[in-house]
Amino acid sequence: MGKKLRKDSEVYPVTKENCIHLLFLVLLGSLLYFNSLHGPFLFDDNVYVLNHLQITEGGGFLSYFSKGFCEGASQDCPFYRPLVSLFFRLDYLIWGENPFGFHLSSLISHLLVLVLFYVVIIFIFGNKLMAVVASLVFAVHPVHVESVAFVTARTDPPATIFFLLSLLGFHFYLKGASRSYKFLIFSVMGFAMALFTKEIGMSLPVILLMYDLLWVRPWAGIRNLFQRWLDYLPFAAVGILYIIMRSLAMGSVSVENIYGIPLGVRLMNAMVLLWEYLSLMVVPYPLMIFHEVPKVLNIGNTNFLLALFVLGFLTGLLLWNRKEHPGFLFSGIWFLITLVPVLGIIPLPSASVMERSAYLPSIGFCLGIGFLAKYLVNRWEGDPRGWVIRGMIGVLVSILIIFSVTTVQRNQVWQDEVLIWEDLYRKTPGGSPMGHINLALAYHERGELDKAEREYLLALRYHKELQEKLKQAGRGSQRMTQGTPPTAIYQRLGMIYQKKGRTDAAIQQYRHAIQLGLETPQVYYNLGLEIFNKGDQDQAISLFQKAIRLDPDYYKAQLQMGMIYGNRREVHKAIEAFKEVVRIDPGDDRSHFRLGALYDTAGSTEKAREHYQLFLQNAKPHALMDKMMVQAKKRLSEMKEGEGAHP
Repeated sequence: MGKKLRKDSEVYPVTKENCIHLLFLVLLGSLLYFNSLHGPFLFDDNVYVLNHLQITEGGGFLSYFSKGFCEGASQDCPFYRPLVSLFFRLDYLIWGENPFGFHLSSLISHLLVLVLFYVVIIFIFGNKLMAVVASLVFAVHPVHVESVAFVTARTDPPATIFFLLSLLGFHFYLKGASRSYKFLIFSVMGFAMALFTKEIGMSLPVILLMYDLLWVRPWAGIRNLFQRWLDYLPFAAVGILYIIMRSLAMGSVSVENIYGIPLGVRLMNAMVLLWEYLSLMVVPYPLMIFHEVPKVLNIGNTNFLLALFVLGFLTGLLLWNRKEHPGFLFSGIWFLITLVPVLGIIPLPSASVMERSAYLPSIGFCLGIGFLAKYLVNRWEGDPRGWVIRGMIGVLVSILIIFSVTTVQRNQVWQDEVLIWEDLYRKTPGGSPMGHINLALAYHERGELDKAEREYLLALRYHKELQEKLKQAGRGSQRMTQGTPPTAIYQRLGMIYQKKGRTDAAIQQYRHAIQLGLETPQVYYNLGLEIFNKGDQDQAISLFQKAIRLDPDYYKAQLQMGMIYGNRREVHKAIEAFKEVVRIDPGDDRSHFRLGALYDTAGSTEKAREHYQLFLQNAKPHALMDKMMVQAKKRLSEMKEGEGAHP
């Protein structure tokens, strides 16, 4: 094909020195994240790993490609990531519910990215200095902590592995090596794997095209571009296949902005978010689980104007030097293109910066740092005293040390759910509704009810203040930040007051949640319990029945109804309720005993005998159960004697 690479893109041989560099990178990465290996499972891990049927129960290999990522989990999501589900399933088969194994897999994924990043730079750009500097910055950058230390966030490292493999294969294909079409197939396979790992894979063909245009076959007009279509046809075919499979698994996904936000507003907010991500890469402080970014509602917004000026200047600089220094433009394009899906342009608006979303884009940033190091050394290598070079080395070493210390410290934060949300609370000026809610949930799980109550109330206050601001801001901004009423907060407050014995307060919170549209079995059941404590059995039964209508298998509501009917001597209603209880849980020994007693009272001897026997088969000995076992055995003996007396 006559393809020719630029001189600085010649294949660099594998040497002992390169192997030493790789070994050092692996050791450094392992040391930095060693303290993440003993972390527990955290919040979303319980939803998307431990209680996810695709992970815990599994299925046939192909079945993972016919389901959405969250099918089988307790929460819905718009993601299609079959390979992530398979990776988690493999971890579960090996390690069970031991978080150490999952964290070890996350660390190994990160180390593979480190190795591949170095290898890609060596083979494609042929410069050791670039490879060392870029890989070191990537290894120590603390923005990666969430993607390594948080199990559920392990989506970007595998996707990045497949990105780099695909780029490397495409490089060898364009270079015209022997059997080069095998490299094209390898590259296309990497693209497919990236797609099935995370949706961000759709940006890979753009990266490959930019690499082609900037480094291999420079731009020579539209006609020349169309002559390359055969090189990209396999990627288009895989992309179309992916879209079809995703649609079959999840249904059509609309890219229409469902909140009605004007495109101009979305673009302004995307500009600000892009600036925030870039700032976080340059100065990774403050680091927290998510960064709320004030929404831009008009073109005069200060944050937007600052982002527009700085990003516009940087873009102009990259374009101006694209011929002399194409590496900087390529790095910038990588950073931008891989961030586009999380900038809120399509399909859904985003109001926060997530550090995990910066993992793949950071490859572009670190690559740019590598190109900068190469440029500066070439620029100042003639300095007779070498002061400038020494100064640059000093600055680099200082940055690497600061980043390394910060990474280790961030790992410590990700060891505990409460620490994560307390960290967000400290670093968010004026507080954050989402931060308060999640900190309250963490306190609630620990049983620290007073602290949980405080955070829930603060979250409600911020929510009300936000709603008031929206009303004052006008129609456009109302559309922009419409949110779900905080029904879950009211429900959680009700649960806290219930545990504290504050019945009236609990009832008030549960009723608030229901009035705002919360329709769950739990809220009706909890409200029914509190109403029962107030002495209104009829209303309590009505609420339990509503819970059962929402979920006929809601065990606790059926059990409470059986207890109430039993205490009221409504034997037949109690029997019907307890029959449902043992249908839902055939091993419920006490309910079998109660059914035996109820049938005994109703004169149904055979039914009574059956459930007494089932009770004795399932009963687990302890003080209360021993008394029940004595009663059951006594009644069975009396029944047997009665049969003997009346043959």
